[in-house]
Order: sequence, then structure tokens, then C-alpha cells
Amino acid sequence: MAISFAFLTKAHLTEHGGATSAIAYLARDIVHDPRFERAFDYTHLRADLAHEEIILPLDCPVSFLDREKLAVKLDGTELRKVRTPLSKRNRRPQIGLALVVALPPATEVSADEAAEIMRRIVVAARGSAPVPIHIAIHEARVNRHGHALFALRPLDRDG
Repeated sequence: MAISFAFLTKAHLTEHGGATSAIAYLARDIVHDPRFERAFDYTHLRADLAHEEIILPLDCPVSFLDREKLAVKLDGTELRKVRTPLSKRNRRPQIGLALVVALPPATEVSADEAAEIMRRIVVAARGSAPVPIHIAIHEARVNRHGHALFALRPLDRDG
């Protein structure tokens, strides 16, 4: 039986990263960040990634199903509104909300069922807000858990 656990926190844009670093970590992959002319590489953690997907609002360009394009767009949207350098700010710009949820173990539900549970949780939490959501499920040694990064800015057919 899954433990009852959910944790919600703000995801921030900082001088060290933002959506690009967060999504790279959750996806256990490489995401290039043009701000730093570098890539965030978490491929060494790939062994525990069980599922990953991006849920887009209706009428949104399917090109945002590319995690790197979505992450760069999320960071860029917030960065355009920043006037004070990120290193000098007391309050970091928010790029989204990060959710962690405990999921039932493999002995109780399949990987596909766990993905459907996670999908239902995040779609219900999003409600009618037209925001993209990146989700990932990790099969940790102790517990299976899902991560979701909800964007704070709406995404429409124009991106």
C-alpha cells in the first residue's frame, strides 16, 4: 500500500537554473539551457525513471511535447519580465509549482496504472487552467513516486 504523501513547493528561476534544470533532473536526461550555453545532464540517474510525459493544454503546439523546448520557453517567459539580475534578487521569479506524490508500489499496480493515477491527479489539480505539466515517475528503492512541474503561465496555440 502506498504511503499517504504529497508535497507541493514553488519552482524558481535562479542564476543557476530553472525549468531547464528541474525538467532535466526529473526526466533523468540532458536539457540544454541557452542562458548558460551549457546542458544540465542527469543521465547518470536514468535507472530509476519509470515514466515521463508532458501534458499540454488543448490547442497547444505539439512542438512543446519536446521537454527542452518547453523548459526553455518557461524560463524565457519569466526571464523577460526580470529587470534586476537574478543574483541580486531576494525573491526569485516563480516558474511553476513542483508536486511530489507517493504512488502504489509495483506489487499493487503496474507501471501503466501508476502513470494513469499520476495523470489523473495532475489533470484534476490543474483544473481549467491552460498550463502545461511535465510529469515523471521514479522507481526508487524504497518507494515509487511521481513528480509534476506545473507551469504558472498559460500556454496557448501561439505558444
